[in-house]
Amino acid sequence: MWVPLYEVLDQNIPNWRNLSIREINSIMRGWGQVRVLLTTNNRKYRGVLKLWEMSSETIFGRGQTIQDDLENRGFLVCYPRDRVTYMEGMGAFPIQFIKIQQ
Repeated sequence: MWVPLYEVLDQNIPNWRNLSIREINSIMRGWGQVRVLLTTNNRKYRGVLKLWEMSSETIFGRGQTIQDDLENRGFLVCYPRDRVTYMEGMGAFPIQFIKIQQ
């Protein structure tokens, strides 16, 4: 069953928004490789999740933020201040666009 990463974080890492990136990444590393569905392109990835210290408000390039880039492609970023997540080969995306298989 695919569930939003927000739900997984809320259930497994209470108060995750107030923890350090290092603490959260250590916990997620303990989960091992997970299957991820990136909902913006409907592609599946497998790997270890990591949170990035940046948010969707971070400058992405060409003077645009990650949020600007996604919204220009038709995706509404509802939680721009939350951190983004990534895994090797996937690039950084806001957590709201990722679901993991449990």
